[in-house]
Amino acid sequence: MVKILAGAAAIPIAIVIAIAIVFMIFFAGDPQQTPAAATSCTPAAGGGLRPGSVPNGWDADILAAASSAGIDPAILAAQLEAESGWDANATSGAGAQGLAQFMPGTWQAYGQGDPFDPHAAIAAQGVYMKTLKDSVAAIAQSTGADAVHLALAAYNAGPGAVEKYQGVPPYNETQKYVTKIADLAQSKFRADCQPAGAAPAPQPDGGAWTHPLPGSVLTSPYGPRWGVLHAGIDLSTPGHAGTEVAITAMTITWAGCKSDGYGCSVVGVANDGSGYMFRYGHMAEGTVAVATGQQVGAGTALGTEGATGDVTGRHLHLEIYNAGVPQNGYASSGFSTDPIPILIAHGVSV
Repeated sequence: MVKILAGAAAIPIAIVIAIAIVFMIFFAGDPQQTPAAATSCTPAAGGGLRPGSVPNGWDADILAAASSAGIDPAILAAQLEAESGWDANATSGAGAQGLAQFMPGTWQAYGQGDPFDPHAAIAAQGVYMKTLKDSVAAIAQSTGADAVHLALAAYNAGPGAVEKYQGVPPYNETQKYVTKIADLAQSKFRADCQPAGAAPAPQPDGGAWTHPLPGSVLTSPYGPRWGVLHAGIDLSTPGHAGTEVAITAMTITWAGCKSDGYGCSVVGVANDGSGYMFRYGHMAEGTVAVATGQQVGAGTALGTEGATGDVTGRHLHLEIYNAGVPQNGYASSGFSTDPIPILIAHGVSV
């Protein structure tokens, strides 16, 4: 990522930014895409890092930089991994340098010492992110948007783009970047998230409801996303790919992989008389464990959490449809409903 100077320092590259924006593809979106994770566990600044997730003993540097910036340290760690893969000597063809991939001009504004010094690079990343977060604070306050997500968008597209759209810009690259960093922070670096549904899935019992992805956390709710409907909820298992299980006893109406937004998925209709239809999207390829027409009980393994289809990170995309809405077994017609109230009503916490 080539860092973009905030404020007045950005003027020399304004033309470059304008040209880049012209070539950005506006986010078309589909019900399966999750542009920005609205994680259910976003610790305040000063939260912890998962032990062993940050290499070379740089944890203390990240915690200090994050505290100064008012940024979740897991977000800062995810950025550094995305920038350089923790290579303190990394360089890019564009001239970016070091662990945090600062351009020389940006380093002069935010860094001290040598950009190849990892301690200096981590400190400068904190300073830079604080500047960006401060630059979008008014927008976050007036719109209710997450300030850190806006800062990540400013990091990718520039503060001017966030100002123009009063939120995360409708650029595919930027929206995917915000999601990528939020997902990576959640799945690899964050220490203090308490997973929902962490109890092992029960054996099939023919009637009870259970958590669809035991040990996972909610990373994105149901609702509008930049003008399109995110038609389900997203659940992600920190640190590893979890096993997706049948919420309740159901008949499988579709099981397989398609070259669409869902990728590899399983669809089933409840056997309890409610008529609810469930879709499990983005399963890992080759892991679908059931077949069309099969009867399964609650807790039956359906497949492994994956990242097939139109996604930016590994997760379960779960949709629920009311009885009679889909007109086919693939549930490709009609509008879904928010899964969370239905799950809660059946004793499943997310």
